[in-house]
Amino acid sequence: MSKIGFFIIPGKRNANKIYKYKKKIRDNFGEQIYLNHLPHITLGVINVKDKLFKDFDLNISKFQNKLINKRIEFYKSYIFKKDQLARNGDTLVYKIKKYKWLEELQIEIFNQLKEYKINYKKKKFREKWMNSNFAIYGYPFVGNSWIPHMTISSILENKQNKKRIQIFEENFLREKVSFDQKVNNITFFKINKNYHKLIKRYKI
Repeated sequence: MSKIGFFIIPGKRNANKIYKYKKKIRDNFGEQIYLNHLPHITLGVINVKDKLFKDFDLNISKFQNKLINKRIEFYKSYIFKKDQLARNGDTLVYKIKKYKWLEELQIEIFNQLKEYKINYKKKKFREKWMNSNFAIYGYPFVGNSWIPHMTISSILENKQNKKRIQIFEENFLREKVSFDQKVNNITFFKINKNYHKLIKRYKI
């Protein structure tokens, strides 16, 4: 069994925005969850059977034409409070506008991965809809329940940093956000904790 992620990798200018904010968090709070992750827009993360690495090849012909010249707009700073996927830390992100075609892209890729998905009997999440998505797709945030975003970092609270985190997050949420990104790739990585190993990059 292995964990993989499929992402949209941003261009250099947008990646640098994320790296600068990651540095700010590291300088203020030390090492945190996701700080060492490369800038990316997560379409999905899933545990898969290892035969995927021999057999799977994304059929991009099913959606490639629909993605030509598509752009996504970042419009807001946002925090996933007590993020269940980040040990209940606060995860700072730049939110992306919702697009039907982006949701359809995500679901299409999950459908192509179904035969490789590891099936779990045990519930993992507090909310029923998250467990339902996880049972179907192997990931809790899919389709209409997915909030597209680009993650900066999660921050774990303790007694020493609680007040500083509050001030930092208030400043982050006041930030004006307005930039966009062309969708020109779907990139697969094998994930081992903080290490991401490139599997394949599909150009759009």
